Amino acid sequence: MGCCFASEREALLRFAVSMVGPDHAQDIVATALTSVLERRSPPPIIDMRSFLFRTVHNAANHHWRTQNRRLRRQREVLWTERYEDHPDCDPTIRRALNAMSLRQRAVIYLAYWEDQTNAGIATTLGISLGSVKRHRMRALQRLKEHYT
Repeated sequence: MGCCFASEREALLRFAVSMVGPDHAQDIVATALTSVLERRSPPPIIDMRSFLFRTVHNAANHHWRTQNRRLRRQREVLWTERYEDHPDCDPTIRRALNAMSLRQRAVIYLAYWEDQTNAGIATTLGISLGSVKRHRMRALQRLKEHYT
């Protein structure tokens, strides 16, 4: 497990940045790895890389659910800090990314930054091929809405 994590560390960190932003990415990856190592009886793992990406994705989902509950209690707008404060991010891109769901951002990231096929994305995220196509199409529609 450790050697696979070491070889995938940078890719997992970039993946986490695409979902939760640079401020929380390292925490998400650390939380994901810790949760795997703390399991008393880990499930049988066929594809370690996909398992690690799915674990990081689940940790990011948990992070956003926690954030959502906290922000709702405080009556603030959900995900206000995702990309707004990042100086290198174009405002149009920020608006488009903020309009996407976490799953849509994950699919776009894996498709265009990790050069994965739809089948590879489905395996990595543990979702069906049809779901990947649907999330990718909707994410691209969001980008088009903000750029036309």
